[in-house]
Amino acid sequence: MNRVPKCFIWGTRAIEIYAARSDSGGIQTAAICESPRAGGKYWISDQAQYFFSHPDQFNWIDKALKTRLTTWLMKQRAARVDCPKIHGRDIGNFQNKPGLLIEQRAKNLLAFADHLLTDEADSFVIGTTEPENPQGWEMEMLAWCESTSREQVHNLLDHLGDLRYLERLEGPSPANLYRCKYRIMAEGHRYLERRRQQSNPAVFFTGVDVLPDALDQG
Repeated sequence: MNRVPKCFIWGTRAIEIYAARSDSGGIQTAAICESPRAGGKYWISDQAQYFFSHPDQFNWIDKALKTRLTTWLMKQRAARVDCPKIHGRDIGNFQNKPGLLIEQRAKNLLAFADHLLTDEADSFVIGTTEPENPQGWEMEMLAWCESTSREQVHNLLDHLGDLRYLERLEGPSPANLYRCKYRIMAEGHRYLERRRQQSNPAVFFTGVDVLPDALDQG
């Protein structure tokens, strides 16, 4: 029986993992992983793989660090880096890296929700599966809004309602506390249009000017 591929960072189900050459062009000890929970594809060195696979030994790698790393991966992709690279030497830099502001996390969630819309519908539903068995897009949603639970996502959705970017049409119900239906309101569409027209999409993802740092250049 084939093993289910797992995201190196989160341990959740990955779409695909395959070997990749190291930066020096040597043997294939690095890997490329396509993971919904990490928001897409990333390259990871063998040393970084070791860190994430030994949580008892490296207990400073906690959920907070993983969310900051995931946000950095998302920022790189927003800046049109298709497959960002994670080196073991860089992981510690995310220990004290500040997270996104709540409003920015909510706006990133709105941008993700925009992908759920179809030409036939101006509304979307989240919470369609049990929390223990999330779909791939539900995992990707967590990556977009720097969250680790559905409760955090719903708090952000409520915040978007306060901003009049979203309107809740249905839910939650006693039978399903997580299933809700939403519609993007006019103010939300105006924000999304400004975001689409931004020449540097990464600025909108982080909410601040994106300056190159050591990780970005790697």
